Amino acid sequence: MKTTTHLPEPELVPVREAMRRLGIGETTIFALLKNGTLESVKIGNKRLIRSASIRYVIENGAKTPPKPKKNEAACAA
Repeated sequence: MKTTTHLPEPELVPVREAMRRLGIGETTIFALLKNGTLESVKIGNKRLIRSASIRYVIENGAKTPPKPKKNEAACAA
């Protein structure tokens, strides 16, 4: 019988991997980074997301900031 060895989860993952794990797109992941729901670090020119914050979102959900309505965006300018 074959046994499988589970490798430990990396502490940091690239943005694309975080998107895959959460099943979300680029706009949503950067909104979650901007509002502090997801924590990240930048090493060189690479943005890496903490696996712990991905697990937190999976377990607890997350709210993204509402998108401004077209007329509100025009008024703010």
